[in-house]
Amino acid sequence: MKIPKKVKILDNYFKIKLKNRIIEEAAEAYGSTSYFDKHEISLQKDQPNIKNTLLHEIIHAIEKTQGLKLEEKQVFFLANYLRTVMLDNPELIEIFKGG
Repeated sequence: MKIPKKVKILDNYFKIKLKNRIIEEAAEAYGSTSYFDKHEISLQKDQPNIKNTLLHEIIHAIEKTQGLKLEEKQVFFLANYLRTVMLDNPELIEIFKGG
């Protein structure tokens, strides 16, 4: 699986960097998002759910750039449920792509 080097979120491009370790306040952080001084999503390379973590960090980027105040638990569930919906309904991806 190839992780893209950047992702466009609204009008901003966020670089995606794979790192050996993510240093965050949370003890078990697999990703982090920077949205003030630089637009960057960092993901821990060796982790069991990198796809979920990427979607989780994209939701954080949307949340922060739009001034939303989601709790970590809300971001966690949104990422997991959105990914599940996409996996369970692949035809939705085609609809969104314009197919």
